[in-house]
Amino acid sequence: MLGSVTLLVGQSALIVAFMVQLRRRRKAEQKVLMQRDQLAHVGRVSSLGQLAASIAHELNQPLGAILRNVGAAECLLQKADPDIRELRAIVADIRADDRRASTVIERMRALLTRHSLDFEALDLKEVLQEAAGLLKYEAMQRGVALKIVTAPGLPSVHGDRVHLQQMVINLVLNAMDALQGKPDGAVVIEAESDASTGMIALRVRDNGQGITESIRSALFEPFQSTKPAGMGMGLAISQTIAEAHEGVLQVESSSPAGTCFCCTLHPSPFPVPA
Repeated sequence: MLGSVTLLVGQSALIVAFMVQLRRRRKAEQKVLMQRDQLAHVGRVSSLGQLAASIAHELNQPLGAILRNVGAAECLLQKADPDIRELRAIVADIRADDRRASTVIERMRALLTRHSLDFEALDLKEVLQEAAGLLKYEAMQRGVALKIVTAPGLPSVHGDRVHLQQMVINLVLNAMDALQGKPDGAVVIEAESDASTGMIALRVRDNGQGITESIRSALFEPFQSTKPAGMGMGLAISQTIAEAHEGVLQVESSSPAGTCFCCTLHPSPFPVPA
């Protein structure tokens, strides 16, 4: 009986120790997740800093159109018998441009304020188009052709909209940096479904100088950058985002003809909400 009691006490002590260790591990995991989200937030703020000119351009277009339409409306209202149909068309244009400016601001706000992951069924083509909208002016300024190619019938993706857009923005900015000084620089964002694995492949491809083996070995390490003013966090954050989506980000190919980064994503079992 004494031996049984001793064994029972010993087992109880082991169970308690295991539970304490499990609780500590969960706390450590929560801390790591929080730090990852904070790091991703820093990366988003840094990316928006790089895209300041693009954001200003995106806002200036609808705001300028609103101002021109207001001027036209004022001219019409000075007439004794203004054309009501034309005034209604002007008001409709102002409303559309206002919505366009609001969309840009909302996109910026989401990138600046979001912290935690929020998984949902996403239309990947729509996600890529929104990210490309922020990159369009930057690409034009650098003389880089930016293109999106998505396979027909692409299934919805299980992911977080803001974090996926951040990953795409990071990869495209890196690709544009690799094309510096190249007169015919081009970046292609591709998305297709792999029938053999059931996964969705998201690729960012450029026709730059490629990546040397010495750089490739430490490509996803934090604070490793080939750019003089680079933070060395873009690819590290992008890999973290891919892992949070239970995917893999890797260099699919790299040669003097260019580099291709590929991220695998899980399709969503649910359709995109209407």
